[in-house]
Amino acid sequence: MKYIPTRLLYSLLLISLLLFFLLPKTYAHMSGQPYIKVNGEYANANPLVEISSSLNPTTVFQTGQDEASSSGYLVNDKIVFEIDEQFAPFAYTGGANGFGSNQGPINSIVYRWNFGDGSTPKEGKKVTYEYTHTGTFFIDLSIKIPDKQGDFTSVDTIQIHIKPTKGYQFPQVKIKTNGKIVDDPLFDSVEINPNRTVNFEAVDSVGNIRSYQWDFGDNSGGNGQKVRHKYNAKDFYGGYSVLRIADENNIMVDVFINLSIPLKKPNFFIGIFDAIKDFFSNLFHR
Repeated sequence: MKYIPTRLLYSLLLISLLLFFLLPKTYAHMSGQPYIKVNGEYANANPLVEISSSLNPTTVFQTGQDEASSSGYLVNDKIVFEIDEQFAPFAYTGGANGFGSNQGPINSIVYRWNFGDGSTPKEGKKVTYEYTHTGTFFIDLSIKIPDKQGDFTSVDTIQIHIKPTKGYQFPQVKIKTNGKIVDDPLFDSVEINPNRTVNFEAVDSVGNIRSYQWDFGDNSGGNGQKVRHKYNAKDFYGGYSVLRIADENNIMVDVFINLSIPLKKPNFFIGIFDAIKDFFSNLFHR
């Protein structure tokens, strides 16, 4: 009789997981809302940062905490950047450094935008900027509260793509890991053995790709269309490997693969997987 309550428990956990994925998406900001507008549209949290932050964040190359429109912006066009202070997590008084509480807005915040292309930074809650060459850039947003701090403090990084034409097509690629290609790494993974060499390859590429840069997810990386890597079984417990490609316009695209390692012995999670399998088997065989 103990078997039935256990299955019931797993079924309840399954329902909770389904509800979790069906609920509206949250954001990575302290306020729970994006607060940076680019040409009137909010820059949402970078999905790569959201995915990797709880496991093994990318350390080999820079990533933006937020990402402006994935469709990009035209070179030599004016782009308007603006702070929506009602959602900004730092636009309130209180605390040791003036950030994070809700005792009232600070009207004296100075915002500084470093556009990542070597130009002179601009200051202001709302600024206009025009990129003169194509590429992927990382904009550093810093703030200073005159009566509380003397220097600027970096609070966010926005990743932005500047494209040459309206009809520009972003480069594309897929990752083959030990001969397997995963179309949706959020819902599928490649099982590896940390004691053996893992073969990574960039395949099915679209566009004139000039560079391939890898972050293996264990504070190490590599370069090239084909790379090999061996994980340390003592330190690696599964996670994400990221490939960054760049084309002749210096526009970068990140793709990733979810890596899993075999479980040494049955545990609680195997029970969850069995419950999921039983749930759908019963659902479709009624």
